Amino acid sequence: MFEGLVRFVRKLRAPGTVSGVLDEAEAGRRHVVLPPLLLALGEFHARQTLEVRPAVRALLLHLDDVAGGTPTRRWTTQLDEHLAQAGRAAVMDELPRWLELIDVEACRFSPALPKGLVWASRTLDGEVVARLLGALAERADRKVPGRGPMSRGVVNACLKVLGELDSDAGVAQLTRLKGVVEYREAHQQLDRAFAGAASKRELSVDELEDQVVPDVAGLTAPIGVWTPSITFDDGAPVLGWVRDDGRRTRRVPAELQRDHADAVNERKARFSEFEEVLEAQAHRLERLFWTQRAMPLAAFRQHTLSHPVVSLLARALVWTVGDRPALWFDDAFVDAPGQVFDADPGAAVRLWHPALADDEAVATWRARLAALELTQPFLQVERPVFSLTESERAGGVTRRWEGRRLRQQRLHVMCRRRQWQATRLEPRQADAVVRVVEPWAMQVLLEVLADGDETTASQAATWLRTGALRLSREAGLEALSPVVASEVLYEVDAIVRGSEAG
Repeated sequence: MFEGLVRFVRKLRAPGTVSGVLDEAEAGRRHVVLPPLLLALGEFHARQTLEVRPAVRALLLHLDDVAGGTPTRRWTTQLDEHLAQAGRAAVMDELPRWLELIDVEACRFSPALPKGLVWASRTLDGEVVARLLGALAERADRKVPGRGPMSRGVVNACLKVLGELDSDAGVAQLTRLKGVVEYREAHQQLDRAFAGAASKRELSVDELEDQVVPDVAGLTAPIGVWTPSITFDDGAPVLGWVRDDGRRTRRVPAELQRDHADAVNERKARFSEFEEVLEAQAHRLERLFWTQRAMPLAAFRQHTLSHPVVSLLARALVWTVGDRPALWFDDAFVDAPGQVFDADPGAAVRLWHPALADDEAVATWRARLAALELTQPFLQVERPVFSLTESERAGGVTRRWEGRRLRQQRLHVMCRRRQWQATRLEPRQADAVVRVVEPWAMQVLLEVLADGDETTASQAATWLRTGALRLSREAGLEALSPVVASEVLYEVDAIVRGSEAG
């Protein structure tokens, strides 16, 4: 109790502004209750010579003075002037560490300062800033228990800067973040960032995502007599080691850990990056179910089958090449019975969906994958298939999920992960969770009603009861692809099942 009182008193005496932090650091006083970022900025300011210190102060106060979602041209011009006066090289050397120190406490101390640091990072090397901002956006989006996300303003700033980078590393980070960032507004910002990056390169967004995928070069380069190897266990990548004489092990060999510790740690870090890239690409390929996009065969071979990362996923998936479902196996297209065939060079390639096949064809594909011992990166041949009845298509309403009892907190988590819009319900309120399905211009709406008077600590209804599911589309549901209809209903089913009581 006494320690808590001491900390409280210290916090009362600590400065409450960036200017106050710099004054205290210059006077040699260090307030340990301040966020680490503010302590680092104060120490940097105090280390400068008396001649440079005023320019550094002006720079740091300028970073704390960024307003809105995007800095003005005047703010950017003044930033360049402050950097020139404060010593650009010295600031750029410290900036990566400052970005890594941004946390929830720093964002609460000054919401503007972290965003100013993000915008200042545009002057760093493209590869470096992409890695730093990708990690920061993921960290800032992560929910802090009892507080929510660290800072959505920081997330948006990171996404905007990544989209403006000329380096392909920025686009690669945006692709990775699509599978990481949860809240809906960030995905809208991601879409805008992708559109801007694609426009600069005179490509479509889909073409950009195909072409800009990191290959994690050097991951399997030898270290001494050992070579890292990647295998899959139940679909998950595993890092192993192969010696020159053929001996294999999953644990880091003792001699490597002893003689090449730094190289081993660097390779482990690359493998972690590889896992993230692989997961992001799996999400990207699975989204092809929703878009029903067709790719020219030549582009599919170049950017999918020949890519060192994407090919690991694509070769375990069934594709429709022209009008023929096939796997890419042993450098050839193979159909379900195992017959090799040459594809028409002008054929288009789509991701195959079981909604387009009968039960016998699906069973044949399941047997083929089992025989080849292939584990798919997401459900495809085992994917549940849903369909709308004629009356449901005509009326745009289905009641197959009506009357299910859901926990509101779980529902919000499921909706956030899948980019559905859910509002907070209080007892005796009714509303709906909604998603707009692009590019099909369709709105999907699941009615929900507060069920009972039990509430959470924030006075939201604990339990909800589902109503009808309503689908509306200007072009009508009759012409809606059976694959898209199946995916919409499959996602609703996943949200309801994941949110149900018990």
